[in-house]
Amino acid sequence: MLALYGQSSTSIHVKDVMVKLGRIGNPYDRASPISEEGIIDFNLDADLRSVFNWNTKQLFVYVLAEFETPANDTSAVVVWDDIIQRREKALIRLKGQRGEYRVSDMNHKLSKDKARLSFHYNVIPHVGLLQWFQTNAANEFTFPASRA
Repeated sequence: MLALYGQSSTSIHVKDVMVKLGRIGNPYDRASPISEEGIIDFNLDADLRSVFNWNTKQLFVYVLAEFETPANDTSAVVVWDDIIQRREKALIRLKGQRGEYRVSDMNHKLSKDKARLSFHYNVIPHVGLLQWFQTNAANEFTFPASRA
């Protein structure tokens, strides 16, 4: 399947991770529980230009944070995403990029949890099936203790 779309060249590196206390949902609603939220800054280098061909309409690219907790085997959260519609825009160079979305867990605790950041993309064709790809680019880290 990759032969149809070409090989991608990617690398990802966690630059900084911060865990702070906050309220999920409405921050002014005192009924909401106080929860730890993870904020992830990362560097990403990805060259997806070779993925574009005559049948590539667009790419959906995203960075995924996966972690395990005592209550859940695996939790996965998208921390950044983008839609690429032209080959020229498929060269991604992000330095110190703050994740668009914060990481939280149903148990309201992230401190000391081990996590893995990885880069994925979907090829949306003009004709045919949606293709899902995970690159070899991944970086493991541990959520630090929370800050007030």
